[in-house]
Amino acid sequence: MRRRKDSIMEQKEFTTRMNGAAVRERMKELKMTKADLIRAAGISAPTLQRALENRSVRMTSIVAICHALELDESEDKEYWETDYYRPKIDKI
Repeated sequence: MRRRKDSIMEQKEFTTRMNGAAVRERMKELKMTKADLIRAAGISAPTLQRALENRSVRMTSIVAICHALELDESEDKEYWETDYYRPKIDKI
């Protein structure tokens, strides 16, 4: 028995990504360099670069970056989002 392609439901994958423009603006407010943020958040340079490019990053990295940027829970929602995984921009 053959299945029709449209009868198979594809499950969408989700990922978390940061708002790079908002992160940069907050860094300016705090007079923080990329190196300062990397040290304060305990993340790698490539992870920060992914965040600044609005590419997918792990939730633990998002939490670390938000903490290093001195954001409280009511503010941090502007800095990250859950979105559909897009292989062209999100793959490592």
